[in-house]
Order: sequence, then structure tokens, then C-alpha cells
Amino acid sequence: MKLVCEKECKKMRPKRMSFEQLVSQNIREMLEDENSINQLEMRLEKRHEANARKKREQDAELFSNE
Repeated sequence: MKLVCEKECKKMRPKRMSFEQLVSQNIREMLEDENSINQLEMRLEKRHEANARKKREQDAELFSNE
């Protein structure tokens, strides 16, 4: 919970920003978000591969015992 608050607090903008500053900050935040999403996708993909491997191993063990 604290991490989310820190991240959100970091994103808070001053009341006055030039348009260029606002665009730059938005681009920077979007790139950070994209990196976070990519990391999550990689973690999910690895977890999916591990689960599929485990299932294949269980299936192979089940059929070898028959």
C-alpha cells in the first residue's frame, strides 16, 4: 500500500506547468508505465511457462506409471 501511495504522490504535479513540461512529464510517466507493464507481462509469461512445464511433467509421470 505504501508503495502505491509513494508512486502516486510522485506523480502529483505542481499547480502550474508549461505545456511543454506537462507533455514531457506525461511522456516520461507513460514510458515508466510501459516498462512496468512489460515487466508484469514477462513475469506472467514465465509463470505460464513454468505451469505448463509442470503440467507436462505431471502428465508424463502419470502416463509412465500406467
